[in-house]
Amino acid sequence: MSVDPSTLSAQVWSGPSAGAPIPVGYDDHIGFVIVNTGRDIGNLFIDLSGGDRWLDHHGIAMGTTARCNPEAALEGVECGPLPSGHELDVALRALPNNPGTLHYTARFFDRTATGMQEIRRPDGGPLVISFDETVVPQQGQP
Repeated sequence: MSVDPSTLSAQVWSGPSAGAPIPVGYDDHIGFVIVNTGRDIGNLFIDLSGGDRWLDHHGIAMGTTARCNPEAALEGVECGPLPSGHELDVALRALPNNPGTLHYTARFFDRTATGMQEIRRPDGGPLVISFDETVVPQQGQP
């Protein structure tokens, strides 16, 4: 991995907890591996407001990465600093609260005193992760 300290960039890999449908109220999670390929990120913020708005359909559960705090008003999760060249594994454990087939996107920012600064891919392109989820009613419920 090469690091360019003149940029605000990262590589991100993600994956949902399962490819199969998840019942309402059952354990669900999304994971991100974020590798900082640019300058220090002072306060990593994962924006989950894209698509069907992940936080609108999930209650955060115990087992979420301890350093990451959901911020419902900003529709995302704040995870603190990520120094240049370092990696952060993030697990967002949640309980889906309504059935449906949903499409989500995640974007990544450095949250500063002057606002959100977009983190981009190392090639300069937008850093956007998309993922889908199907949630079904619990057995015996309509």
